[in-house]
Amino acid sequence: MRLRFPFLFNLVLAGVALALCSGCGVSTLRDQREDRDPQIRRAREMKNAGNIEGALEAYQRALDKKPQLARAHLEMGLLYDRDLNDYVRAVYHYERYLELRPDAENREMIQAVADQARISFATTLPEMPNGAIREISRLKQENAELRAWADRQRAAPPSSSAPAATSTRLPEVSAPAAPIAPIVRTADAAAPAAPSQTTYVVMPGDTLSRIAGKVYGDSKKWTRIYDANRAALRGGPQSIKVGQTLVIPK
Repeated sequence: MRLRFPFLFNLVLAGVALALCSGCGVSTLRDQREDRDPQIRRAREMKNAGNIEGALEAYQRALDKKPQLARAHLEMGLLYDRDLNDYVRAVYHYERYLELRPDAENREMIQAVADQARISFATTLPEMPNGAIREISRLKQENAELRAWADRQRAAPPSSSAPAATSTRLPEVSAPAAPIAPIVRTADAAAPAAPSQTTYVVMPGDTLSRIAGKVYGDSKKWTRIYDANRAALRGGPQSIKVGQTLVIPK
């Protein structure tokens, strides 16, 4: 859909050029160190073989071990953008790259590609331009809040005598104009969950705060859901997947 606009098409070509250069000569010692990371090398091998999902998993494993790998964010953004048309995740990874590399020589080009991805996302929404703008703004705010929350969690000193803090809350994120009815089901009879829990199947467009708004009527209670599903959400609050079943504490 974005090929209808010549300027946007040029930005896409710029994104392709960046992808082609991901494995070639680099200009900084940081790039050289990151290029030697075994998971990044493995991810590039999978990408070149056409295994996009495998490449994304390898990049994510690299980030799980070394969250400051800026190149992994950039290359994940390009895969989500060009190969999967998942523009929301693409924008998230582009912005993480720019945060980790504020002095990048290609900063303006990456910012332009990120803006292109936002516009491409807007074209996938129903014919409601104002609603599209609100949705993009909401997603940007939510991404920023999730990153801030994750940074606070990493910065918090470990404590062996006190339970993990659960009072950290994000500002309330408004729900979309036409929320999708939640799919909530009780646990199977063969393996009943505790009476204080139900389960929820993740739907397209869901985030933890949106799910909390559906099941609790309060999007700020998303940390309850995250704490109950940490084993399944090892990539952080933003790693939920469509079709995934989450435990919902009462």
